[in-house]
Amino acid sequence: MSPTNENSPVNLNIFIHMEMYNHFS
Repeated sequence: MSPTNENSPVNLNIFIHMEMYNHFS
């Protein structure tokens, strides 16, 4: 895990999207 605060929120957003998609599928 790199100390990139700029990439952190983006990664989290994608992760949440994937989780939601998985739950909806």
